[in-house]
Amino acid sequence: MFSPRTTVVAGLTAAALFLTACSSDSDSSTDAAGDDAYTVGINQLVQHPALDAATAGFKEAFADAGVDVEFDEQNANGEQATALTIAQQFAGKDLDMVLAVATPAAQATAQNITDIPVLFTAVTDPVSAELVDSEEAPGGNVTGTSDVAPIGDQLDLLKELVPDARTVGIVYASGEVNSQVQVEAAREAAGPRDLEITTQTVTTANDIQQAVEALGDVDAIYVPTDNMVVSGI
Repeated sequence: MFSPRTTVVAGLTAAALFLTACSSDSDSSTDAAGDDAYTVGINQLVQHPALDAATAGFKEAFADAGVDVEFDEQNANGEQATALTIAQQFAGKDLDMVLAVATPAAQATAQNITDIPVLFTAVTDPVSAELVDSEEAPGGNVTGTSDVAPIGDQLDLLKELVPDARTVGIVYASGEVNSQVQVEAAREAAGPRDLEITTQTVTTANDIQQAVEALGDVDAIYVPTDNMVVSGI
């Protein structure tokens, strides 16, 4: 889905800058004593190897930098309502920063936490998800890394591997903005490559098998960086 290495580097750089700023602005007794200990919340949408790697890389970056951090790590188990509850709980805690992993978790966190830094990762289009004003100037207290895929290049590879392919099926979660963006990008990229995109949507992981069967006789199936679909395969 995305590069854990990118997450490590970006997480380390952004976290160091943010926490340094927090430290300089704070007059707490721990800072006065020179004890730079921080508490960081992690709101991860679902357990999946790629998302787990992002979270692990983020945590390892602090250890590598020698920064003392206590992590409050929560997993929403694929439920957007749970991700919202986690974000609301974090808003009531004395945290220095929150990492949100995946678009729905990032949206819930950004909507509820405005007074401390919020980092996101595993987000395809942070602008469409209304997390940032733009990639160049995020604005506010939210920033992070994108896992946007080169869909045109991927479809080129498909045509190279299966020259006779004409129809491509996509199953995606209708409630995930990142998936909606990718489907539209796939449609735009498909036309010039003489491909037709057909889709089926799901609202729960239990719907995936039925949705795949409903695609019918397609030549290939494209799996976007859709948290629900990828975790349910």
